[in-house]
Amino acid sequence: MPFSIAVLGSFVYVYITGTLELSGDGLGRFVLIYLVSLLYVSTFFSLGLMISALAQRNATALLMALMVWICWILIIPNVAPVAAGLLAPAPSRQTIDAETRMIDEEYRLLMQSGSRSRNLDQSERQELQTEQEARKDKLEKFYRDKTRTQIELGKNLARLSPSACSLFAMTRLAGTGPILFDQFHQAMVRFQDQHQQYMQGFYASDKIEWGPTGMTMKDPDWFIAADLPHFRMYEESLSASLDAALPDLLLVLMYNVIFFLLAYVFFMRYDVT
Repeated sequence: MPFSIAVLGSFVYVYITGTLELSGDGLGRFVLIYLVSLLYVSTFFSLGLMISALAQRNATALLMALMVWICWILIIPNVAPVAAGLLAPAPSRQTIDAETRMIDEEYRLLMQSGSRSRNLDQSERQELQTEQEARKDKLEKFYRDKTRTQIELGKNLARLSPSACSLFAMTRLAGTGPILFDQFHQAMVRFQDQHQQYMQGFYASDKIEWGPTGMTMKDPDWFIAADLPHFRMYEESLSASLDAALPDLLLVLMYNVIFFLLAYVFFMRYDVT
């Protein structure tokens, strides 16, 4: 009850003051996050009940509860990324950027040597540039795959803690966390493709002409801002977020049920003498 009063009171306050503006399915996400929080709180109630039924003395129960809390809240979630880095190593961003610069430098040297020895035509330049972009894309894909594997392993190890499970569920329902990075990357790739198509269509149009001095514009009013591609990120729907968070929700519920059943068993076997 104190938690519910604090959450709902804070929600009403920030909504009335205009600090919080709910749009779309924002209210549904807030309600689901609130329910997940209640489930998480009840998990630790069940855990405390189990420890109380297991221990014979209050001091022992308090010490056991403190040790379990430290292990599950502090140690496991923080050790999981370190263990994942050792079990599934991934190259650093600095390493990938250094190799990308080496590819660009190699392309520049090839263009210089080709220009000195012989004149490269447009098709040969395009072929070299295509090969360069393919190598960079392959390197970037390798980095993303390795990083994604490491992240997923770290998340699976952290799920040994109900704290991590509830955190993953709430961040997915809120639309933050790793899913936000994936949405940004998809939007960036989509924008780059649209921009490339726009430039190809622009160069192939009759708005420009090539002369001895380079490119010139035929029409002084050639620029149309509405034709430019726009960077857009699409938010995951509430149903999709709930489906993705469902495994973590079931894990928190499983922890809750297990602790409660163990508390019942220990209580029935408790020596009252």
